[in-house]
Amino acid sequence: MPEIRVALVGVGNSASALIQGTQYYKNAKENTTVPGLMHVNYGGYHINDIHFVAAFEVNKNKIGKDLSQAIFTPPNCAVKFSDVPNLSVTVQPAPILDGVAPHMREVFNVYNDSATKESVVQVLKDAKAEILSTISQSEATTQSASTPNAP
Repeated sequence: MPEIRVALVGVGNSASALIQGTQYYKNAKENTTVPGLMHVNYGGYHINDIHFVAAFEVNKNKIGKDLSQAIFTPPNCAVKFSDVPNLSVTVQPAPILDGVAPHMREVFNVYNDSATKESVVQVLKDAKAEILSTISQSEATTQSASTPNAP
C-alpha cells in the first residue's frame, strides 16, 4: 500500500501523542489484539503507513525544529511513551488567524505573524501532503477549513 502523507497544524500535546503512537505501534502484528489500538490494519493500511510530511505552529520555540524535537518542546507536557526518530520535517510558522487570543500571545510564546495562507498551501504542495490535520485548542479549524486551493 502507498503511504499516508499527513501534515499537522498545531504541534502540541495531541500531536505529540499521535506521533509517539505511530512510533509505538509501527511494528504491531496484524493478526493480534494490540492494547490501545482498535485496528492494526484499517482498510488495507497499517499504522506504519502514516508518514508526517509537514507541520505548522505559532510557538517560536517550536518553529524551525524537527517535528520529532518540537513535540517535546515546552509548554508541551504530554508523557513521553515512545522514542521518536528524526522525522526530517521542519516545523513551519502557521498563520495565527484566530488560533491565539491576543492576551495569550506571550504565554504561548507566539512569533511575529508573517506566514500567509499561500505559504502554507505551497508547503503542503511541496510535501505532497494528502491529509491536513488541525490539532488546536481553539476554533482555528473554521479558518483552516476555509483555505482556498488547498491540495
